[in-house]
Order: sequence, then C-alpha cells, then structure tokens
Amino acid sequence: MKNSIFVVYLLLCATSLAQSVDVSNEKKSVVAHKPPTHKDIAKIQRKQALAKAEIRKSPLKPIVTIKKHSLIGNSTLLASSRYWTLVPKGSVIHIPTHLKDRIVNKPKGKLLNWSDFLRKNYGWLHVQEIKMSQAKGRNKINQKAIEAYQSIGKIVVATCAKGPISVAPDALKPPTKVDIKDTKN
Repeated sequence: MKNSIFVVYLLLCATSLAQSVDVSNEKKSVVAHKPPTHKDIAKIQRKQALAKAEIRKSPLKPIVTIKKHSLIGNSTLLASSRYWTLVPKGSVIHIPTHLKDRIVNKPKGKLLNWSDFLRKNYGWLHVQEIKMSQAKGRNKINQKAIEAYQSIGKIVVATCAKGPISVAPDALKPPTKVDIKDTKN
C-alpha cells in the first residue's frame, strides 16, 4: 500500500512538472487592441499640455543678463534749430554754460551726419583732433590745448580721422608727477 501511494504521488508530481515546463513549439496568443479614438488622443494631449504648463509656471532664471544697448542711448545728441546729430558718449569734452541747451535728450527735426552738421554749425562747435593713444587714455591731452578750447566759448568735440571719438576720462586730467616721470623714461 505504501508503494501504491508512493507511485500515485510520483505520477502526480510528474504530471505537474510536465505542465509547468514551457514547450517551445507552442505559440503564444496575440491580443489585439483597438486603435485609440479621437477622444483618447485629445485626452492624452490635454494631460501633456497641463504638464507643460506646470513646467512653465516656475520661471527660469537666466544664466547671463543681457543689457540692451541702443544707438541713441550710447550717444550724445547735439541739436540746432531744425537739425540734430549724434556723437559717441565721451566725445564732447567741453560744454560752455551758455550752450548747454544744444545737448538734448530727444531728437527733433532732421538727422544730419556729423560732417554736414559741423558745416552748418561751425559757429558754436569746435573740433579737437586727438590721437588714438589719447582716446584710449594712454597719453594725456596737452593742458595748454585744454585751457585754449575752454576759453573759446564753443562746444568742443574730440575727433580722430575727422570723426567724433570717445575720450577716456584719464586723458583729460592734468598730468601728475608720476605721469611726468613716466614720460621722461
């Protein structure tokens, strides 16, 4: 009897093992899904749009801030009755008190290029021709020249090659003892 129970037990184990072994010849059944409808696609798109909106709500901090520059913002505007022109900031090196109204904030009238404006307004404008080294501040402008144009009563504009140019503030300062020693060496 014990043997018969043992044999039955072995047969049960063998059949369960045979069922659990995957037979490679059997093909797995394929389950077909129906394609998504327009409503399904619209629902997915709404979820994606909401996710993007959540991302956009938190503002991104820029890595670099860029300052916007404008031509008029980086220039000094000179004006006469109906005409105006612009010169680089720092190119006007002397303004007499009686001519301060010739420097304007907003242009009015017709824009002229520098040479035409200078020709029309030579009575109150004076040009001081300087070298590039003076414009950069490596060399000083002669103090006698500065005193001379301060006494003529005209607005003085620094030029290089007949065009207005910005002048480094150091070039307009009187030379110090250290500067005088440097020029002798």
